[in-house]
Amino acid sequence: MGSLRAIDFDSDYYADDACTMRPISFWLTEPDTAATVIWKFGDNPNDSLVAGTSDIVSHEYLQSGTYSVTAIIGDNVDALTKTGYTIERTVRANFQIENYAPLNYRVVPTDAISDASATYRYQWNYKDAVTGLVQGIESINVAGGQITRAIDSVQFDPGTYTITLIVDKQAANFCSHSFSRDLVVSAPNLAHYFTTDTTEGCTPLDVNFRINPATLLMDTVRSIRWNFGNGPTLKTKVADTTITYPNGGYYDVSMSIESTNGSMETIELPNYIHAYHTVSAEFRVDEFDADYTFRMVPTDTLPNDSIDRFFHWTYLTLPDSSSYVRDTDRVNFTNQRNAIDTLQFEAGSYLADLVVIDSANQCVSHFSKMVVAREKIQVPNIFLPGEGQQYIIDPQNIATVLLFKVFNRYGTPIFSQTAPIIQWDGRASNGTYISDGVYFYTLEATVGDPLAKIVQKGFIHIY
Repeated sequence: MGSLRAIDFDSDYYADDACTMRPISFWLTEPDTAATVIWKFGDNPNDSLVAGTSDIVSHEYLQSGTYSVTAIIGDNVDALTKTGYTIERTVRANFQIENYAPLNYRVVPTDAISDASATYRYQWNYKDAVTGLVQGIESINVAGGQITRAIDSVQFDPGTYTITLIVDKQAANFCSHSFSRDLVVSAPNLAHYFTTDTTEGCTPLDVNFRINPATLLMDTVRSIRWNFGNGPTLKTKVADTTITYPNGGYYDVSMSIESTNGSMETIELPNYIHAYHTVSAEFRVDEFDADYTFRMVPTDTLPNDSIDRFFHWTYLTLPDSSSYVRDTDRVNFTNQRNAIDTLQFEAGSYLADLVVIDSANQCVSHFSKMVVAREKIQVPNIFLPGEGQQYIIDPQNIATVLLFKVFNRYGTPIFSQTAPIIQWDGRASNGTYISDGVYFYTLEATVGDPLAKIVQKGFIHIY
């Protein structure tokens, strides 16, 4: 057991400024040779803080009351306890915001005053976040038990504001606490003279604008001129009008009312309508290989936003209605080529169906298209030119028109023929027989619709 040592400690505790939620610092006035000191602050018997003997420690009391503080060094033998640390309760300045009428708000403190004999000052500050101007400052003295007197009501113009409340105690201890919240005040969803069935949705977005008969007496109205933000203005006295917004974006809406006495009143609501862009599911079909390989290419360009789209492809075999499903998710502006679907069909008819859904607003579009994979035309890949020899391509269909082209290894066309049946004796267009080698060919077959072509490509070995 070590010998007793005289120890002492000090703090920045001041009786007129000791409050909850405010740290108090403690330190030994004569640092000891011992390695550590154990601090006990009296608010929780089971808690202690171990620090160096030359360290300054900090402690925050969460409950009001009078506490004892003990410093222990030297194997729990040398200890000093000081009493009389009286802590006053700090009333928190936290508050909630209530919108009880268009552009009218109520700010309500949420912490009650427990000391019935105390008086607190509530100071409200309303600062315009854009201009920096303070719209108004309210200072209210509230006695214990009268917290409702601290509630403040204020009317704002549309804009962004920072609301700050400072609460301090009007007595020996000025226990102060401040709290701030941002408030965005928008134009009311329901204008004074009209209502809408919605203000946002997926394109094409239909919005019904309806005159409010409780606030606008049509007998006193000469004309109403609407501007819905998506095109020409509309002058009408019809009680309700439905407007379609085909494109995504924000739209300003204004309503100018001319009274029978000649006066004019205009209501302007910026960004009143928000139409979410719906990506069209329309696609084209490209047959890019002769083995019935098709590419399904969506034709709508994705907007440059952060929204992911989900592409759901379904292929229905006709006429037995068996189906095949392929899904692609997380498609956006940066990787929209991922939405292209490539697959190989067998000969037959198919119904290709695409559904596009966005992840943010659940906007959905749908499109279907027939895909016909026609039977291949048999093309010989070996030919021995000579007298009486014929290279024949016969599609066995008199309604088919063929365009047959032959190219040398340099890509130069050396023969071309258009006919229902291709008959070639191996001569080039100049009348001479082509030499031995491998030649590239293309064959386009058209049956009725000139846009619905079958394209085949390959090689012919000439001996």
